[in-house]
Parts: sequence; structure tokens; C-alpha cells
Amino acid sequence: MKKGFIGLLAAVSILSLSACSTNTSSKPSSSSSSKAVSAKAAAETDAQTVLDFMYKGNISGFSDVSEDSADTVKDNIIEKLEQKQIDAMIANGNLNDYYLVVDGSNYTAQEIVTSYAEAYYKQISTIGSANIESVTVSGNSAKIKASFKPIAALSEANPIGNARTELFGGLDNDTIIRQSQNKDVETIQKLITLDLYGMYYGQMGKTAAKGSDDVTISFTLTKNGSHFQADEDTLLQLAKDSRAQVYAESTGGTETSSSTDEV
Repeated sequence: MKKGFIGLLAAVSILSLSACSTNTSSKPSSSSSSKAVSAKAAAETDAQTVLDFMYKGNISGFSDVSEDSADTVKDNIIEKLEQKQIDAMIANGNLNDYYLVVDGSNYTAQEIVTSYAEAYYKQISTIGSANIESVTVSGNSAKIKASFKPIAALSEANPIGNARTELFGGLDNDTIIRQSQNKDVETIQKLITLDLYGMYYGQMGKTAAKGSDDVTISFTLTKNGSHFQADEDTLLQLAKDSRAQVYAESTGGTETSSSTDEV
């Protein structure tokens, strides 16, 4: 009788353990769920750091989200902007052949292009707040969607023409071209535009107008240690995304369609 009772207890115990095991395996692991939430929160925080760096010029925490320093990223983007303009000039001749003579002063093509690129980059950080719309984490990758009001590229060059007298005095393009003594009129006119841009948005510190509607962009961050980071290509793409082919909010479609070059 005693043996039968002990056997019954053992059977009940085995059944109980089996039931517990089944119930445990059917429930999602609270640990893995917490890790997923933690990864998403980390990705969102890091994405905001990247956006604040690009569109506000805020370098706080940037070393966590990039293997390059803030200065290196800036230099890389400016170099890309310069190279695009330089390549176009080299295709037509020697870069050293191009310069402007403005009111007796000589400005080389390299000086003008550098001034333009620095001013162009500076405008990116005037966008301000960018809102994160969604974060999707998959393994070591985080896809981010964000929105903001972009620089209105179709209106960006217009104020420069209005400020031309202040920048160049009474000199017109024909006078500058003649004094510069270069037969490549198209390239010299391009240099004049780049020079005006660098002076207006750089030296004078003007801010480019923004579009009236938000744009939505997507980019990807990759996990490295405890943070999600942006690589060089991602940061360059964010620089490109800073401008949209739209008119400024206050002008609608009344302006002429003029825009600056993209990265």
C-alpha cells in the first residue's frame, strides 16, 4: 500500500513538472522582450543625436554615433561639395585657368569653391528640429524614418541676386568676365554664382528659407557596441536630404526656378 502511494506521488510530481515546463516554454521570454525594447530605445536616442548633429549643428554625443569626429565628417562633406564643382571645371580645362577679378582683387577658382562649399554646409545646420517618425530594429541594423522642413532649393539662389549690389557693388557679369580674361564664359558665370553664394550665406551669415511642408526621409544605423552608428555614406545622404526642390513658404511659385547644386 505504501509503495502504491509513493508511486502515485511520483507520477503526480512528474505530471506537474511537465505542465510547468510546457507553460514556461509557451510564454515569450521577458528577457528577450526587454532587450528588444532597450535596443529600439537606444536606436531612437542615437538617431536623434545624428539628426541633431546634421540639422542643428549640435555635436553633443556625436562621438557615440560615428567612428569619425564631427570635424572629420564636416571636412568629408565639404570636400565632396568642392570636388563636384572642381570636376566640372577640370572637364573644361585646367582649374588654375579659372579665376575672378572683382574690383581689382583676384579670386582663384579653388578659393571660391571652398567658400561656397563651407557656406552650403553651414546651411544644413539651420534646418533645426527633425522628428523621428518610426524606428525598426532588425539584428544589428536600425531603420529610421524622420521628418523636417527642408531648405527650399528652388528659392535658395534668389535672395543672392537681390543682394548683388551690396556684395559686388555696381559690377555686372560682363564687366567681371571681361576683367577675368577667360573665354569660358559659362564657367566664369558659374564662379560668379558660387562666389555670391559663399558671400551671402557665408560671410553675411544669411539663412536659407525653408519649404512649407515636411519631407520624410529614411536612413539606416548599424549597431556598434552599445550604440547605433551612422557611416560616412549615411551622413552624406542626410546632407543631400537637407534640400528639396520646392519654393520657400512665403513665396509660393512666384519666384524663378533657380537652385544651387546638391552634394
